[in-house]
Amino acid sequence: MPANLWKRSSALALMMPVLLFGVNATMTSTLPTGMYAYVDGGYGPSELTLLAGGRYTDGDEGSISVEGSYTLMHDQIIFVEQGPADAPCLHLSGRYKWRLDGKILELSEVKDSCPTRQNDWGSGVLIKQP
Repeated sequence: MPANLWKRSSALALMMPVLLFGVNATMTSTLPTGMYAYVDGGYGPSELTLLAGGRYTDGDEGSISVEGSYTLMHDQIIFVEQGPADAPCLHLSGRYKWRLDGKILELSEVKDSCPTRQNDWGSGVLIKQP
C-alpha cells in the first residue's frame, strides 16, 4: 500500500468513532465565566462566580466570603483561596474534575485539603445563572 494511502487510511480509522457516534453538542471543553449557583451546598445556598483572569469569588446570596484564583487544566480546575485573611482555607488548593452540560456544571473532588470547600462543594452540581 502506498505511504500516502496508508496515512489517509490510518487517519480515517482514528476518526471513525467520532463519525459513527457523533459528539455530544451540549458538552464543552471550556468553562465560561459567570455566576454558578449551588443546588445543595453543604452549608446552604451559595454562589461561585468565575471571573476573567482566573479569579473567583464564593459566597452566600450576593455576599462574598472567599476570593481566590483558579486554573483550568483540561477537565480539571484547581482553586486556591487567597482571602480574606480569616478565610478558612487560606492558601490551600483544591483540585476538582469539572463537566459542563448546558447550564449544569458538575464538580467532583480529585484532591482538596480544605474541609469547608469539600463540604460545601460536595454536592458537585451548580447551575449557570443568567
